[in-house]
Amino acid sequence: MIRPTFSLRTTLKNAWLTFRLHPWMLVGLALFVIGFTGFFQQVQVVTSRTFGPGMQYLVFALVLVAEMVLAMGLTNIGVRAVRGKTYGFRDLFRPGEMFGQYVLATLFYCIVLFVGFWLTATVIELGAWTNLNLKILSISFLNLVWYFIFGIQYMFYSYFLVDRKMNAFSALRASARIVGENRGKLMMAMLFIMTLNILGAGFFFIGLIITVPLSIITVAQIYIGLTHAHESNEAMKRIDPATVVHG
Repeated sequence: MIRPTFSLRTTLKNAWLTFRLHPWMLVGLALFVIGFTGFFQQVQVVTSRTFGPGMQYLVFALVLVAEMVLAMGLTNIGVRAVRGKTYGFRDLFRPGEMFGQYVLATLFYCIVLFVGFWLTATVIELGAWTNLNLKILSISFLNLVWYFIFGIQYMFYSYFLVDRKMNAFSALRASARIVGENRGKLMMAMLFIMTLNILGAGFFFIGLIITVPLSIITVAQIYIGLTHAHESNEAMKRIDPATVVHG
């Protein structure tokens, strides 16, 4: 009997061990990603000050495409690292035939989050509260609840797209299946990762060269662990339905 779950402590330990296998490669990748992101942010700033709306929209679209390709590449590297496969800079820019599906799934994911955040802000604004701080606190809390329900549920869609070559909505459904009853643990894991990167950024951004790859490996480790547990549970269900733990 296997319950699809994970231990954050064990996951972090394994992620650190994976990082130590190829630390310089991962540090180099982190430096490249940080530099790449910073460069395109500066391009957008310069464009907004120098050119008209048409060029601004074009640059924004190009940067968005580049960031999506990079996100797929980081997902690919994280999965390959956890599975002990070789990887390198070339794996950052290999979106392949799944890029269109990735764009579709990302669009759906962002719409789900945006609608929830907009609804919570609207509900609070329509309320009778006049205290600004209370409004901000209430909106933040409700947004966190919305993310806990839906953001966590679909957080692994990119992994199924890159790793299993699923289409957009199959990847979203697969993510929801492996998350199961692990929302609380996943929320704690995401908060820990966010705190880790904030601390990394606090040391003049130098700590990010370690915390960024460690974060990528940690999430990939969780994805692979939950996927394996879910598939094992499904296999046991086919053999003996009485042994299954639903989650």
